[in-house]
Amino acid sequence: MLNSYKVNVTKKSSLGNEIVTFAYLEEATEEDIPSNDSPDWTFDWTSLWNKADFECEAIIKLSFNKEVLGLIRFALYPFCSDNLEPEYLEILHLECISNVKRFIDPVGFWLL
Repeated sequence: MLNSYKVNVTKKSSLGNEIVTFAYLEEATEEDIPSNDSPDWTFDWTSLWNKADFECEAIIKLSFNKEVLGLIRFALYPFCSDNLEPEYLEILHLECISNVKRFIDPVGFWLL
């Protein structure tokens, strides 16, 4: 569905300076989905992954240095329709790891 997109983010250096760098937005795979016992995530992404209808839905991740920092699940409507382009995007689930554990910003901005 999606290619990988580089997006600008900032991270704090050890001296407290902000450094502009980049993160990636791309389609999540089953290996990217956090386990239910992960302390960084509150939503049950594993169950959702098993129930998702990937014909009309997608889960996108924002990652930095191969660590998933946020996930969004969305659907496009109308879907499975002959000759019609989707007109609506519905955000079904959105979650980022805690600000305390996050070392780059913004996360939610890029997911939306």
